[in-house]
Amino acid sequence: MTKLANWGRWVVAANIVFLALLSLRGIAVEGSQIHGQHTFDQLIRVVLLGLLDIAFYSYLIWGLWKKSGLTYWLLVALNLLYFVSFGLRLFSGHFQELTILKWSYLAATLIMLAWLALPSVYEEYWRKKHPS
Repeated sequence: MTKLANWGRWVVAANIVFLALLSLRGIAVEGSQIHGQHTFDQLIRVVLLGLLDIAFYSYLIWGLWKKSGLTYWLLVALNLLYFVSFGLRLFSGHFQELTILKWSYLAATLIMLAWLALPSVYEEYWRKKHPS
C-alpha cells in the first residue's frame, strides 16, 4: 500500500467520525423535538436509531483498519448515495436547504470517494480477500 493510501485511511477514518457526529446530531435534534410532543415509543425509536448509527459507523472504522472488502464497498455505496442525493437536491432547486454542514458533508464525501478510487487502495482491499 502506498503512503498516500496508508495515510489516507486516517483522513477517511476522521471523515467517518465527522459523518457519524453529524448523523447523531440530526438524531439528537429529532429526539429533542419528539420529547415534548410525542409518545415514549417514538423517543425509543430515535434512541435505537442513534445506537444503530453508532454501530454502523464503528463497523466502518473497524473494517477500514482490518481492510475488509465489505467495508470498501459499503463506503463506496454510502458515499455515492450521498453524492447523488446532494446533486438531486441541488438540481431540484432546493438551495435554501443546503447549509454549511451539508456542504462540509459533501466535502467529506468527495475526499472519501477520491481515496477509494485510488488504484492502490482498491488493490489492497481486493488482494486481502483474493490473493493471486
